[in-house]
Amino acid sequence: MSVAGVPGSKVVLPGGGEDIGMGLFGVSFKLLSRDTDSAISIVEHPFDVGAIVPVHQHTREDEYSIVLEGEMGFRSGDREAVLGPGGYITKPRREMHTMWNAGAVPARIIEIISPGGFEQYFHDLADLLTDDRPEPDAIAELAARYGLTFGDPAWPDGVVRRYGLVDPWHVFDSTRGGSRTTAPDRAGATWSCGISSDIRSAGVEACRGRSRLLVLPD
Repeated sequence: MSVAGVPGSKVVLPGGGEDIGMGLFGVSFKLLSRDTDSAISIVEHPFDVGAIVPVHQHTREDEYSIVLEGEMGFRSGDREAVLGPGGYITKPRREMHTMWNAGAVPARIIEIISPGGFEQYFHDLADLLTDDRPEPDAIAELAARYGLTFGDPAWPDGVVRRYGLVDPWHVFDSTRGGSRTTAPDRAGATWSCGISSDIRSAGVEACRGRSRLLVLPD
């Protein structure tokens, strides 16, 4: 029996839900805010080998990550951990954090976002990225709308070096000025990626490795 004002039961079959591919990072929508009366939203994030999301914080949401496949590295505040399938970590609001694929095979996590609503950010970001060169002001405005802010501490450089990741901030695409840098793929290949300084200031990293686009987070 349904109860007035309470969302009905929602069933998502294994492999179900809308998927958005963003290069080395992606989003699979499982439970939306409207399914839970805004209590939570749940997505899954696949991480290709070498993927890391730039350091950021949410000012309105807490996040809870559960590793499904592969090995995932996390840093939230001063805590750093590498977790395999079945591992959990909390990422409180207003705490700078990042996540990366710490292994040699693709990885996947469940992300529980509380309260719900932030999942719409990924749709809005994907809309902006239909153009290969999104306007920095539009990216900045979108991040501000969702209470998302970015940081640039020194410690991610060490993470990138230790795990052979695609550096999300400090390489430049030669097609847009600056120098081109390649990052090692532990599966044996290499790729090049870059970021325009004007887009960096707006909070988006563009990676053209494997002719694909890697964008900001989670």
